[in-house]
Amino acid sequence: MVRIVTDSTSDLPRDLAREMGIEIVPLRVIFGEETFLDGIDLSSEAFFRRLASSPTLPTTSQPPPGDFQRVFEEIVQAGDEVVCVVISSVLSGTYASAMTAKEAMGEAPISVVDSRTTSMALGLLAQEAARMARAGATRVQIVEHLKRLVPLTHIFFVVDTLEYLQKGGRIGGAQALVGTLLNIKPLLTLQEGRVEPLERIRSKRRALARMVEIAAHRAQATGHVYRAAALHSRSPEEAALLAQQIRERIRCEGEVYQGEIGPVLGTHVGPGVVGMAMMPVLSGE
Repeated sequence: MVRIVTDSTSDLPRDLAREMGIEIVPLRVIFGEETFLDGIDLSSEAFFRRLASSPTLPTTSQPPPGDFQRVFEEIVQAGDEVVCVVISSVLSGTYASAMTAKEAMGEAPISVVDSRTTSMALGLLAQEAARMARAGATRVQIVEHLKRLVPLTHIFFVVDTLEYLQKGGRIGGAQALVGTLLNIKPLLTLQEGRVEPLERIRSKRRALARMVEIAAHRAQATGHVYRAAALHSRSPEEAALLAQQIRERIRCEGEVYQGEIGPVLGTHVGPGVVGMAMMPVLSGE
């Protein structure tokens, strides 16, 4: 049997991960001298409450290789194989940590996949891998399928400010927008694993509508049915409205998940973010 491992930036609810048999390795959030495990020691609600009162911006770090190795060893010792899909290697050293753990285990049946994305886009990929594993797919089949899906899986998001991305060093191509954003809400995406700007729009409401328009256009161009999710940081009402718009404009299989981004990603995007992830359901798979 193949077991699926991902990291905490996938923003998968813990109960859903347990239900699907997905193991989650947490990243770290550091407030001064205190270090917290993402989603374990620190919830999203507690994180954003603390962020609002913190005089300095927290920092984040990837899991050490030993964290991955412990999970890998437990799975392999049980006689199973591992497919580990993690946050974009452009955004985090998590992929490098997972690879170091894999290499330390020699010829153990472990594959590590760079998702080139994060948040619920990564979560959708991990869920797809888990569905395939349950259906009896081999490790090679799952990895090849993920590699097909990675360039077709998209994430779009609107931030209230670029301050957090800039201070956290994850701003990527959106750096070009800094200093030009008086009353502008930047619509951002991930391309080749890094943050890139799509458009500059004058209100958040219009930016979210434009987000769905762009996503629907891409979906219609491919003809695929999609799995989708709405994500937010302290903006549940806007995420609920966005999920409704996604259902109305895009052919979706199953429900459109809604969830809050965790502390590690929250460090880099701040409160008030609303976005969506979409992954095609490829025919014949």
